[in-house]
Formats: sequence, C-alpha cells, structure tokens
Amino acid sequence: LLVKLESLTATNNWLLTLPEELGLLHQLDTLSLHNNLLEALPETIGNLQALEVLYLGSNPSLSTLPDSIGRLQMLEHLDVSECALRLLPLSICQLVGLRRLYLSHNALQALPMQFGLLDKLTHLYLQSNGLQILPASLALVQTLYSVNLGDNPFIHTLDGLEAEYGSAAAPLLHGHLFPPSLFELAARAMEQHALIAAPLTKATVPPWIAE
Repeated sequence: LLVKLESLTATNNWLLTLPEELGLLHQLDTLSLHNNLLEALPETIGNLQALEVLYLGSNPSLSTLPDSIGRLQMLEHLDVSECALRLLPLSICQLVGLRRLYLSHNALQALPMQFGLLDKLTHLYLQSNGLQILPASLALVQTLYSVNLGDNPFIHTLDGLEAEYGSAAAPLLHGHLFPPSLFELAARAMEQHALIAAPLTKATVPPWIAE
C-alpha cells in the first residue's frame, strides 16, 4: 500500500540511513527528511520520478549527494542547507525543473561549471560556504531574483585570483565569476551578506566571459 504514498515526512528523528526500498515510492511528490543524522542517501532515490519537493536540511553528517539525484526531473524545490557538503555531483545540473535551491551553511568549495543549465532557478541560497569563485554560467540564469551569497571567502580582484591560483589563473578567468565581476548588485550587497537582485540579463555578464 505504501507504493501509493504521495507525501512522506520523517523529520526530527535520529535516522542514520534510509532503505533502498525508498525508491519504490514512485508516486511520492514530497519527501521531508530534515533534522536527522543521515550520512548518505540511497542511489534508489533517483527512482522517485514524481518527486517535486525534497527537504534534506540539518543533517550535519550528510557530506555527499548520490549521482542518481540528477534523475529527479520533476524536482522543483531542493533544500540541503546545514549539512556537510563539500562538492555537488555533476548530475545536479540535470535538474532542469529546479526553481528553489538551498545550499547554505555547508562546506562547498566550488560549484559545477555547468550550473547555468539550471535555467529555471528563481531562488539560490549559498551563504556560509567556502566559495571563492563561481561558475560563469551562473550569470546566464535569467530567472534568478533572490540570491544569497553572504559569508563566503570570495576573491574580490584579479590580483587576488592570480595570487591564489598563480599561472593557472588565466583559464579560470574564462570559466568563473567572482565579485565584483559576478554581478554589480552582488558586489554592492556583499557586506550585508544578502542579495535580492532583479532578473539577470546578458548585459550583466563581464566582457571577458563573452569572449
């Protein structure tokens, strides 16, 4: 009978693992697992083809997401805030229907270069991570209007980029954005640790990206 389940809430527990059988809930559209002790997710989570909302926040030992998460083509809302993520799987860029992405308070060092493929994003929260630069493709996500980039150790100048990466800085210039070249609004709001921006246009992309 559980295979017909459409919403599952298992928050505020001491869950360490999830069963592989979770992937059998093909009609599930909302899954709430925040505030647990999960260390990983089963690969079968990618079988939840009807899933639209996934809450994973406040799992302080959750350090990775499975590659199969990219198969959740109906997913619109993903919350993985207050976890221990250091990297995102490249497959996250396949979530082309994603509108709200919460990644704050993790340990992210970088975002996938193809992040701009998430071209339906309206809300993106990346505050309190370890980000120094961002993928250039992010500037082409024209649907964004709420972004929080605060409390990240961004490199603010070209000199800073060269000091950090040395001879490797040149190719990075064509693959990443960083304040103040990210968007002008982000640079002005950085001290306030928050950004509410108008929809991005190609006019906001620094000239060296278009080259």
